[in-house]
Parts: sequence; C-alpha cells; structure tokens
Amino acid sequence: GVTQTTTASTGVTQTTTASTGVTQTTTASTGVTQTTTASTGVTQTTTASTGVTQVITISYTGGKIEGGGRKQVAKGSTVTLQVTSDIVDEVHLHGYDKAVNTVANQPVQIVFKADASGVFEVELEKKGLKLVDIEVK
Repeated sequence: GVTQTTTASTGVTQTTTASTGVTQTTTASTGVTQTTTASTGVTQTTTASTGVTQVITISYTGGKIEGGGRKQVAKGSTVTLQVTSDIVDEVHLHGYDKAVNTVANQPVQIVFKADASGVFEVELEKKGLKLVDIEVK
C-alpha cells in the first residue's frame, strides 16, 4: 500500500523497484539512466525526457506477468526492454518489428530508439500473450 514518487535530474542514474500494491510515479530528465522494475499489482507511470535511457523489466513466470501494463517513454529516448520468461517463445515488439527468442528463465533484451509515436504491444508471439504496451510520446 505504498505510494512512491521519484524525480531525477540531469546526469542522475536512477533505479526504482516497487513491490506488490505499490503506486509508483517516476519522472526523469535529460541525460538520466532510468531502470524501473515493478511487481504484481503495481500501478506504474514512468515518464522520461529526450536523451534518457530507460530499462523496462518484465517477467512471465508460472502464467503470471510482472511489470506489465502500459509504460510511457519519451520520443527520442533509448529503451531497453528486458524480458525473463519461464517458457521458450519469441518476444516481439510490434510497430518497431523487433524480436528476440527467449531462453527459459534467462533475461533477454530488445534495445530500440523510441522514434515512432504511438502505443506498441510487446507480446510472447507463439503464446499470443501481451506482456506490456509501450506508449511513445
């Protein structure tokens, strides 16, 4: 039941981890490296400015998604999508047409420049399961 608000300024490296039942709002400015990890039941809003590197961490274990929902990233930022799954599948970022095959219980990454505005689905392709929506604006 914690509400967490974090703001980082230019040149700051920011790591935020939230647990079950947490409402989390994170805002980062230019030049910030931002890593956000959220667990089950977390409401999470992440906003970053141009030039920010953001890491979005998602896991799929035992049929449950952690860190899912909708993530906001700034247009022009670099985004690292890190996914850990307990099944072998393909993680596909629609709209950017980027994909990587999972290895059971090992994190895999897709790194992309958020240069197209819109909402883009990330899914476990073979399972047809949406992991997260990434909103670029």
